[in-house]
Amino acid sequence: MEQFVTKLGKTRAGDRTRIWIEGKRLTEHGFKVGDLFAKHWNEKHRELVLSKIHPRTTEMMKRESYGKVSGKGEKPIIDITGAKMQATFGLFESVVVTYDRGSIRIELGTAIKVGRV
Repeated sequence: MEQFVTKLGKTRAGDRTRIWIEGKRLTEHGFKVGDLFAKHWNEKHRELVLSKIHPRTTEMMKRESYGKVSGKGEKPIIDITGAKMQATFGLFESVVVTYDRGSIRIELGTAIKVGRV
């Protein structure tokens, strides 16, 4: 498991909060270009968990409840934006991102050690 603090960004229009995760950490924790992931939101606790899912799982899900890892070659990208992102994290500048095999937890945090846990 790895835990890092990362700054939140804004969309190009500047009206929505966004988190952009890319590269080696995704690959090391099992996320590659083309993989699908479920979005588990907990707005009350200001938390979002992304977990890898099998493509057939999406047949039973609403489109906004899952995403696809984008990118090219060996550089995967997860870009989360939208109304739920804004409602959950819009008032904050940074979040804690915890990487584990097949899942990523994004949440507010206070004093944490940056780096490997």
